[in-house]
Amino acid sequence: MKNSLLCLFLSLFLIHNCYGQNLKNNKISDEFLNACGLSQEFLTEWRTDSLGCLGLREKYITYILHNKKLIGISYERFIDIFGLPITNIGNNGIEYFAATDCDEKGNQRRNPDKLGYLEFYFAYGKFDACIFSSL
Repeated sequence: MKNSLLCLFLSLFLIHNCYGQNLKNNKISDEFLNACGLSQEFLTEWRTDSLGCLGLREKYITYILHNKKLIGISYERFIDIFGLPITNIGNNGIEYFAATDCDEKGNQRRNPDKLGYLEFYFAYGKFDACIFSSL
């Protein structure tokens, strides 16, 4: 009984912190990111490598694919973390560059040898699944 109450309290705490309104001055709080299994380091690197050219996003692919703490996060909170996607997939998915070949200036090559995407899918406005696809 005591363990059940502790699990219930912990679950409610995580739900409140991960899915609640935890943006202050357009900055995502450490508490919010931790509840979602992420960090400020992840956030900084993800945003720095918007095209996937620097290899910063690539190192997080496996972690993101297996991060169950993101399941159920609202679409709005998801966009707060990951930023605007490169494209929409149908009515319930969005896509981000994860890995690609770039030239010396940081521009994507026209026909890259490597091009990987993370696709995120939502059901009823909540994050539901993620897959990695490549060309």
